Amino acid sequence: MTSAAFLLNTVTGWDEPPRARHQVATALSRRGPVIFVARNRIGAPGLSRLDVDEGLTVLTPSWPLDSRIRYRCPVLNELYQEWLYPRLAGIAPRARVVNFDHTATRLARHMPGYVHFCNDDLIGNSRYSLGLVDRYHVRCERMVASRARLVFATSRYMVRKMGRYNERVYELPLGAPPVLDDPPTPPTPARERRRVVLGLMSFLGRRIQIGLLNRILADPDTHLVLIGPMEKGFLELLDHRERVTWLGVLKGDDLARALRDIDIGLAPYDLSRVNRGGTPNKLWHYLAAGKPAVVTTLPNIEHWRFPPGCVYMAGDEDDFLRQIARARAEDRPELARNRIDHARANSWDNRISTMLELMG
Repeated sequence: MTSAAFLLNTVTGWDEPPRARHQVATALSRRGPVIFVARNRIGAPGLSRLDVDEGLTVLTPSWPLDSRIRYRCPVLNELYQEWLYPRLAGIAPRARVVNFDHTATRLARHMPGYVHFCNDDLIGNSRYSLGLVDRYHVRCERMVASRARLVFATSRYMVRKMGRYNERVYELPLGAPPVLDDPPTPPTPARERRRVVLGLMSFLGRRIQIGLLNRILADPDTHLVLIGPMEKGFLELLDHRERVTWLGVLKGDDLARALRDIDIGLAPYDLSRVNRGGTPNKLWHYLAAGKPAVVTTLPNIEHWRFPPGCVYMAGDEDDFLRQIARARAEDRPELARNRIDHARANSWDNRISTMLELMG
């Protein structure tokens, strides 16, 4: 592992649903060997190794405390970093470090020259948010960003926020996953079929608009496919569960193939609870599968522009229903290719090329 070209420092499990850090790791692994440092599991101090493929290795630290407790406690978090980072520096001394942990205050001491990548506003965004913890994380965020060689942010909001701490901040939007090599069977347009299959890829819980989903399911010709981890009791909140299918957590080609079986991808958000720095990762997955996306108009995407028939932005619930109907009515086979082409033009491989050029 000493020949690793890149090391990604995260507080995320590798087996979680695909997020920016997973997609960055996968795209970077096509440029050189990558070490993905996952969040710690509970156990005696140590490091376990998983070789995902020839170019990607996952290191999972063990530590006596759960990561959700550890990273919220200043002294314990600093002790953990002083234990972990010297070991990582010894394992991959020449690796270029991309940091996704906004609490990594000791990283500059052991791996100077890192770049910081932020795709969410992580301050005060937890369901367990506490004032003292938030103040600690505000301090951490400032230190981590200010000590980075440069910062990448996936939204204009985060660019403005990180710009208070570091002059070298660049907007790098989320990207699309690879498109499956096997070409999709030309779909029968949704408008030509009575039954429509809607897909929702998400963390299925408190931020999902249950009322909106139930209004969607009120149409007897609608089937809803859910993909992602689900909070206990979520499914029981939905009406007409006989027309709801939950596929669980899917990744890679399994996810891409499941999305090919839907007609329209959904990205509904409760604007009163949405992450201030967030942008919809799922949107790019839908387009890569050749499917139109209906998405709540988030503040960070109002300025985004797409080819016709790709993305339908909606305001309130009534508008969301109208946009679903519009996406269905306008669908035609040639638009699937346009969506895939747009996804390819905005792929993670292209994003990584930009990132590496800026890193120098």
